[in-house]
Amino acid sequence: MDAKLFEVLGKYAGLGGFSIGLVLLLFREILKKNIFPTLHNEQAYLLIRQLMYLTFGIGALGILSWAFVNQGGSAGGAITGHITDRDTKTAVANAEITLSGRPEMARTDGAGNFTLTITNSPPPNGQVHLYISKSGYDEWDRAARIGQLLEAELAPVLKKSEVPAPRPPPAMQTTAETYYSDEAASGSCKDFGAWATLCTPDKPEGWTIAYQNFALTGDRAGCAYAKCEPLGNITNIKACYHFTTQGHDEECGHSGNTGIHYSKGVLNVVWSHP
Repeated sequence: MDAKLFEVLGKYAGLGGFSIGLVLLLFREILKKNIFPTLHNEQAYLLIRQLMYLTFGIGALGILSWAFVNQGGSAGGAITGHITDRDTKTAVANAEITLSGRPEMARTDGAGNFTLTITNSPPPNGQVHLYISKSGYDEWDRAARIGQLLEAELAPVLKKSEVPAPRPPPAMQTTAETYYSDEAASGSCKDFGAWATLCTPDKPEGWTIAYQNFALTGDRAGCAYAKCEPLGNITNIKACYHFTTQGHDEECGHSGNTGIHYSKGVLNVVWSHP
């Protein structure tokens, strides 16, 4: 059984025994007077019954008075408890117990037990906010009542070596792709020909363009004698270009040379995905 329970039972038994002792002393004095032979049976029975009532009354009054004092009457009161480690379930010694806005404090003994006595006037309704702290543990705070028996478990603070390392961000998935347009011809002589267009295809959601570059291959490589321009806005999910190439006057009409040249648009793109 809990030691606190023995303490409470002992105090009640002591008060009860004290009241019985007083009545027995009174009863002894009555016997010395030798008055029972002079009483009728009903009178003797009435006297014994009154003695029993007196015994009960004195005992009840003493117990009620003691309970009132210990539950936060005008003389104050106390909060008792037992503190253990949440993980190991062992007693936590030398933990500090304090109250919010009040001067009283206490510490646990080697068995993790404490008694915090309310020495000043008790708070309204006998309720306080109680804190339990010790180095190496998270602070424990709860509302408590005077006369309450608390069972508290303190959570150990994780050491740096025990704190899980943050997960590295997921590696970025990348892929490089090259797209080609159809072959486009330049205009005859120095004229520009028709425009050709090249766009990136639609990718699944989440894929974005990390890098893109457009150029020409063939007779007009690098966009020489050509017009190469973005088509609309280049975004992180779509890139479009159009281009047109030009012939040469000096090649036009000589030895059957038409001045027409052929090129292809090439779009290099690096796609990324988290």
